[in-house]
Amino acid sequence: MEKFMNRSMKVYQKSTFSSRMKNRSYLGQIGIFADTGGTSTEKLGLDPTLILRLTEGADTKRTVHEFINDQRDRFMLEYALSTKRNTIQEFEKHTTMKERQLMKAEKKLEEDAMAFEEFLRENDQRSVDALKMFVFSLWPDRLFPSFFLPFSFSDHSPIQSKLTNLFLFSAAQETINKLQMTTELKKASMEIQLMK
Repeated sequence: MEKFMNRSMKVYQKSTFSSRMKNRSYLGQIGIFADTGGTSTEKLGLDPTLILRLTEGADTKRTVHEFINDQRDRFMLEYALSTKRNTIQEFEKHTTMKERQLMKAEKKLEEDAMAFEEFLRENDQRSVDALKMFVFSLWPDRLFPSFFLPFSFSDHSPIQSKLTNLFLFSAAQETINKLQMTTELKKASMEIQLMK
């Protein structure tokens, strides 16, 4: 179409292809005119945001150096973002691993506490059985001795009262030790619960 128009023009009106491209804007070349002039963007099916992007890019011309700097900045931002994502993922893995370890430690502590309580019960039963065996070996008639009753120590010989005091002291000492271990276990379990 332009060739036919150029044939009818005079020489001073004709121009080269490059000069025509310089004189026309990109939007004029693709056929966008003012609404009063005829066609609108809706009739041509063009997106208004695309037109804005094209006109903004046409107004500002960037040098190669600016383009390289922009690409370098974009790369540095993407690299920083990816390294931060990687560190976040590593921290998440680390926290999940620590949470698993904490859960295992809590479970082990609960199992140990239950085993210790069972041990205390068995130990108490064994000490009671041993004390009964000793007492019944001293008194063959199998009657419960009166020195276990309060304020009856003066009725028996001094050897029996010393033995009674010794057994009562050892039983009391063992009970105190068990209570101390129980309180330590409770403190440890409370510390673990506070760490949650």
